Amino acid sequence: MSISSAFSNSLSGLNASSKRAEMISNYVSNALTEGFGRREVDQSSQVLNGFGAGVRIGDVTRIEHSVATGARRASESEFANNSVLLAASTKLSQSIGEVGDPQSLASRFSELEGALLSASNDPSNQVFLDSAIYRADRLVQNLNDASASVLRVQMDADHKIGIQIKSLNETLVALDDLNLEIQRRQVSGGSVNALKDQQNILIDNVNSIVPTKVVQRQDGQIALFTANGGVLLDDNPTQFDFSVNGTITHGMSIANGALSDLRISGTSIAVNSHPNFFDGGSLSGLFEVRDSLAPAFNAQIDALAGDLISRFQTPTVDATLTTTDPGLFTDANAQYSALNELGAAERISINTQIDPTNGGQTWRLRDGLNALTQGDKGNGATLKNILDAFRASNAPPASIGLSANNSSFGFTQEISSMMATDLANIEDSTSFIQSNLAEFRETELGLTGVNTDNELQNLMEVEKAYAANARVLSVLDELMSRLLEI
Repeated sequence: MSISSAFSNSLSGLNASSKRAEMISNYVSNALTEGFGRREVDQSSQVLNGFGAGVRIGDVTRIEHSVATGARRASESEFANNSVLLAASTKLSQSIGEVGDPQSLASRFSELEGALLSASNDPSNQVFLDSAIYRADRLVQNLNDASASVLRVQMDADHKIGIQIKSLNETLVALDDLNLEIQRRQVSGGSVNALKDQQNILIDNVNSIVPTKVVQRQDGQIALFTANGGVLLDDNPTQFDFSVNGTITHGMSIANGALSDLRISGTSIAVNSHPNFFDGGSLSGLFEVRDSLAPAFNAQIDALAGDLISRFQTPTVDATLTTTDPGLFTDANAQYSALNELGAAERISINTQIDPTNGGQTWRLRDGLNALTQGDKGNGATLKNILDAFRASNAPPASIGLSANNSSFGFTQEISSMMATDLANIEDSTSFIQSNLAEFRETELGLTGVNTDNELQNLMEVEKAYAANARVLSVLDELMSRLLEI
């Protein structure tokens, strides 16, 4: 090997080491940067005229692993969906509380039962009468609050759907622009690695909203489809339409045209029903909350309220009532009809005849709601009838979701227990998915991410290689100096 060849080989080695050191430094500084993918420098032996000519530095390649990334994204979209359902279920469950919680709906029923028992045992005691009416009013407030909570959950979901649709449309347009820029860079021979990092982040953003599958096209471009075959980006980005409702009331739905559905170019797209093109991410979770989860919960508390009102609105409970008069509880100050169950928990109130804040007299709870004058203060017959009606084991309303006969308090306990069980199941499911997601992320990171420990070891090897090449140049310099001295 000639001295000039040795110089050339060593210099190329120094350049390669310098390039690797620069890359490793970049890895370490971006180890925690979202979307950053590890790069590899393509290095190979360079041969000229059959002789070694040093190191050839090729392209810098971004490391990708489609299987690991796909598994991680599938788990992330599932986690996003479950997280939405968990958050909404938690809010709905909290609106009625757990059995045993002193602020829960079940406790309010229990308190009313105890107050009615005390009043029936000592009907002349004004404190007991006041307490029974106070407990009845507190129960009403809990039902009203639970009904309002349903509407807040629905409106929150509707608002977030609008935000996610806007984000989805903007991100798909940004990905389409990246497709064009990547194509231009590749045609001109420029690096696209930074653009690929950005592309990866945007795909992850889409994937959290709608489960996403990536298909590679020519010139580095990509197409995006949902896990179930819906088109997101293929030549052109799909643009979705959705109208946010400023106010939602009970009974509003997609079916009656009161709530907006998901649309593409004016065509309605089914979410959470066949065909399930856009199911699985946070978007379908929000639609499920707004259109299924919250209305189903509301149907239960409406049925509970309706059952409560209807127990006391007959002359057999209060002889002063006619067949059209409301009883202890009213449906917006009127008698309740099972045909008007929707929104009953929102409308339920205590009868104004016994409500002191509305000019009523508390003694009517003992003597009859329509009594003209006070009767015998020791007569607790009506109060006993009210207590018996409260405790009576009645057939459950169809929409309450129960099959066995029970008391009003018993229905409440069962619904509260069902909600607590459902919430616990969602929590367990979400925790399991989150655990799997952590493993998928770790696997993907090990294949495509930056391991700072490994990179520091590589840096030591680069340092050794650099020192070796520098030593060769130093020896060559000494040889050249000796030759020049001769």
